[in-house]
Amino acid sequence: MEIIIRFLRSIAPFFAAHAIVGIIAVCVRLYMQGGKFKKNTDETGRVVIVTGGNTGLGRETVSELARRGATVYMACRNKEKGEQACKEIVKETKNSNVFSRECDLSSLDSVRKFVDGFKKEQDKLHILINNAGVFWEPRRLTKEGFEMHLGVNHIGHFLLTHLLLDLLKHSEPSRIVVVSSKAHERGRIIVEDINSKLSFDEGTAYCQSKLANILFTRELAKRLAGTGVTVNAVNPGIADTQIARNMIFFKTKLAQTVLRPLLWSLMKSPRNGAQTTLYAALDSELDTVSGQYFSDCSAKVVAPAATDDKMAKWLWLESEKWTGSVNLLQSRNYFRAYMQGGQFTKRTDETGKVVIVTGCNTGIGRETVLDMQKCEQKTKNANIFSRELDLSSLDSVGFLVHGFGSINVVDLNSQNSYGRSRAYCQSKLANILFPRELAKRLNGSGVTVNALHPRIINTELFRNWRLFQTELGKYLTKPLIWPFIKSPKSGAQTSLHRYANGHNFTCRHIVPAPRSKPPPARYVHANSKQRSNVKPSGGEPVPESTTVPTNNLIKAVAFTGAFTVGCFAGATILEYENTRSLIITKAKQAQFGWWQSRSVVDRSDWAQLKQDILQHWDNLSTGEKVFAPICFVNLLVFGLWRVPRLRTTMISYFTSNPAARIVCWPMFLSTFSHYSAMHLFANMYVLHSFANAAATSLGKEQFLALYLSAGVFSSLMSILYKAGTRQVGMSLGASGAIMTVLAYVCAQYPDTQLSILFLPALTFSASAGIKVIMGIDFAGCVMGWKFFDHAAHLGGAAFGIFWAHYGAQLWAKRLTLLNYYHQLRESKPK
Repeated sequence: MEIIIRFLRSIAPFFAAHAIVGIIAVCVRLYMQGGKFKKNTDETGRVVIVTGGNTGLGRETVSELARRGATVYMACRNKEKGEQACKEIVKETKNSNVFSRECDLSSLDSVRKFVDGFKKEQDKLHILINNAGVFWEPRRLTKEGFEMHLGVNHIGHFLLTHLLLDLLKHSEPSRIVVVSSKAHERGRIIVEDINSKLSFDEGTAYCQSKLANILFTRELAKRLAGTGVTVNAVNPGIADTQIARNMIFFKTKLAQTVLRPLLWSLMKSPRNGAQTTLYAALDSELDTVSGQYFSDCSAKVVAPAATDDKMAKWLWLESEKWTGSVNLLQSRNYFRAYMQGGQFTKRTDETGKVVIVTGCNTGIGRETVLDMQKCEQKTKNANIFSRELDLSSLDSVGFLVHGFGSINVVDLNSQNSYGRSRAYCQSKLANILFPRELAKRLNGSGVTVNALHPRIINTELFRNWRLFQTELGKYLTKPLIWPFIKSPKSGAQTSLHRYANGHNFTCRHIVPAPRSKPPPARYVHANSKQRSNVKPSGGEPVPESTTVPTNNLIKAVAFTGAFTVGCFAGATILEYENTRSLIITKAKQAQFGWWQSRSVVDRSDWAQLKQDILQHWDNLSTGEKVFAPICFVNLLVFGLWRVPRLRTTMISYFTSNPAARIVCWPMFLSTFSHYSAMHLFANMYVLHSFANAAATSLGKEQFLALYLSAGVFSSLMSILYKAGTRQVGMSLGASGAIMTVLAYVCAQYPDTQLSILFLPALTFSASAGIKVIMGIDFAGCVMGWKFFDHAAHLGGAAFGIFWAHYGAQLWAKRLTLLNYYHQLRESKPK
């Protein structure tokens, strides 16, 4: 017995030491499990996608979401393993709304196929968790040729997110969670070798992909601001999963028997590793938090490299090119997000207040009610009532407001002449005048009155517009204008905003259009939303003129002819001088050398800057050289439109109106005039796209002559059309000149394949495209559409097609002028 006791005493220190080590290891492991998401949330009815949901952190995330009642779609690379994991999760959680679908993030075709299938099954998506990833992969490429870490961890998720953005926005408030890693701190975006072609290291490639996750999150958060969709990145920590299965060292017996037990205490369990993901996806405190980085269920500071906004934007643009989503996101979704305008984000308590909203069964009225009172089924607020009110019947109005006061009605009934657009715009002007006068009368009473402009909304307001009832309107026009119109919810934001007494606003103060000194005739901008009757200096409204003086027509025709001849004559002389200057310069270089062709070599900073600018200019293509000055002038004129004091001058000289006192020069100046930012962007985009082809074919001198004369010619066509139809009003000639360039290129290269900016998958020949565009403009002229100046468009297109067929012959006749000018120039004394 004593022997046994001595033996036990001898080994006691050994066991004690091991026990202490074991206790320490357990304590360390408990500490390393990090923060936990402890809130009990009910996710019933919410739809979630989790990539890589069949194993590790993804599986634990799916299981917890299923326990909370969510409908979960597991996007898995391996179809069989995904289905097996799905069955096990359904059995564990008793939630049958868990589904497994194949999605291989290393194949962009597989990603697109997954999204197409998902959209057929679901029309909403509340949470997207980009969880899947690869770690320490040997040098392998995805199906599209990307390095595996970059392709799976970043590019695959980039495309998946973009393809699902429409559902996420439709389901707002919604969230995107990007699973990154602390390894991003050691990452660097290797711009010159981002695909690891020159050198490859598994750790470097992984860290780069995790840094890309953070940069993507921050850039996406900026672009989704105000849409109701938030995006955040998370660090799950070091979790005991299969992600390190490709590290050969961990497959050795040494690692399995020695190293793995030592690392056990330092790693999280998969369940605890999923806690930060669940926190970012479900915590109600993060409803409006976006662009942040979380670890252990709390916000953390990212590495300095992850705050590089320029790098984030560069990576974004490159990713768009890699995935082929550049047109889809950068134009369609980005512009639509921009066009949503200001958002009213303040949380206010309106309990106890009584509100009347007219026309609230549809469109922005409905969204206003939903937002202000938060219909019984959607908002759980029973204090919403519907009462009949027909605003076209004064008896109906009186029934509702008999206790509020009397109604004064002014008869502006358009009995002499009627135009639907004019009548609508007159009523909208009355909406501005009414609150301004009412605000004065209510001053000091505690009642405020304001006017607002919701902008163009995707509602049923256009149901009486014949264009949108046609097949053309439904399947072509609507998709094209979709990015430029607000959703009803965004359109209601200004209604919810409160501002100063007696002003109109769009979540910011806007000065109403001046009416004290208007132009001598009614004016309409090509993309403006308001038209107004003339008010002379005396102040009384008078009927607008519907006739054009014959003298104005004669002036317009004569000016167009003279200006066109002058443009091409000037282009001929400019071509001569440029050629002569180039020959002289080359001769000097050949005779004296480049360094002697300049009398003084200036080494100052200004001279160096000037030389750099000239070198950059020389490197531009012919199209870019002609596009740059045209774009600059257009931007300058656009800026002048924003100066209130110049508005009268701009209307007089930069809009073409056949009934105006000044007719000729506005025909030219309006070629550079844009009142709307979107009008400016659309025209400059088209010009930039087609200028190089046109300028390469024509030469810059002939191109400029064609562009300038086309602007005047399209204005003439607009004037003649308005005079013939007695629909006078102002318009801008910029689109006519752009149409000339477009039509010239399409006629010159009819078989070239083109695509629409917002529909990149739809390709067609240039000849078919210009025929469709001219067909729409012809229909606009016949049917009297007034949103665009279709006559100017047709005139510009016709001018471009004419020059494509006969321009070379006419341009060749400049030789007579060249010879005369040469003799005249050489006859001058030197």
